[in-house]
Amino acid sequence: MDQNHPETNQSVPEQEQPETQALQEQVEPEQVLNEPSPSLMSMLLGVFMNPAETAAGIKKKASWLIPLLIVIALMIAGNMMMFDAQQAMQKQAGADRIMKMQDKGQLSAEQAQEAIEGMNKMPASLQRVFSIVGILIFAPIIFLVTSALLLLIGNVFMGGSASFKQYWTWAIYSSLITTLGSLIKGAMIMMKDDIFGAQFGLGLFLEPSMKSIPFMISQQVDLFAIWAAIVVGIGLAVLTNSTRGKGITWSLILYVGSGIVFGALSALPAIIF
Repeated sequence: MDQNHPETNQSVPEQEQPETQALQEQVEPEQVLNEPSPSLMSMLLGVFMNPAETAAGIKKKASWLIPLLIVIALMIAGNMMMFDAQQAMQKQAGADRIMKMQDKGQLSAEQAQEAIEGMNKMPASLQRVFSIVGILIFAPIIFLVTSALLLLIGNVFMGGSASFKQYWTWAIYSSLITTLGSLIKGAMIMMKDDIFGAQFGLGLFLEPSMKSIPFMISQQVDLFAIWAAIVVGIGLAVLTNSTRGKGITWSLILYVGSGIVFGALSALPAIIF
């Protein structure tokens, strides 16, 4: 009888081990759910310093309204910085088109002069209001299109299952990269009073011209666009439980491809007219 006691004592832990593991498996998910969500400030800063952590926070809780308002406010600030230079460029381009029409005999000298004067009639303050309204309308539309493309890439091509709300929220947060770029460019343009005075890509080595397709593409695909693409790709990897390499590759295809298309299209009016 005494010889059987060691065997009995040794068998007790073996019987309790599966029960202990089962209890641990039940506790761990509860601990994850009870972990506090990251603060808004840490989420915003995380886009620049730790995008994977911010994307993980979005995967847990996709809160987007306040970030959207912050991003739109920063977009408006950047736009106002470069507003005067943009208006000067647009007025000059408009005057050039009118003079070409006069040279072709499509307008008389009087008509050309009236058309040029008409461009300067709208007060600058009203033009600023229209510019702000344009941002308020088109920024959400841009985020909507971007979110749909991320949903397509993430759930179809990368095999993910994230919700549209998660992609929408990530599109808003990640836009802080390009918004920061707009603020920096706006400050440089305002100081130089030159709409082409802030180059962070191949535009540094190209002749500034709205008629140049390579130059206009360089305005879309620059340092901040590449940075944003990498950040978006990291977030895609987190949201779809995929590899960073795969996420960044698809994101670069999206950003560089759309930059080439928009850059080329933006040069066409100046080429045609």
